[in-house]
Amino acid sequence: MGAIPGMGTGLKDSAPLSIVPASSGESFVPYFLGKFLELNGMVILALGLFWGLARDDVRVEIGMLLAGVAIFLVGYWIERKVSRRR
Repeated sequence: MGAIPGMGTGLKDSAPLSIVPASSGESFVPYFLGKFLELNGMVILALGLFWGLARDDVRVEIGMLLAGVAIFLVGYWIERKVSRRR
């Protein structure tokens, strides 16, 4: 069947879609690495708090809290460094 004159198909001609632009390929991995480290830092921090409450072991609690904060800050630093380049 042919198209009815004056009636469009409803589809627009457009350029192919891409999920990630080619120009941002350099900052794709470090950005998500930073976010991954931030998430891991928060999880370790929460586990440290839970460990201190459950086991009453302050040394391990403080060690895990410091490790979680350090990992979070490294991830934050990586993510901010990449975000400034955009």
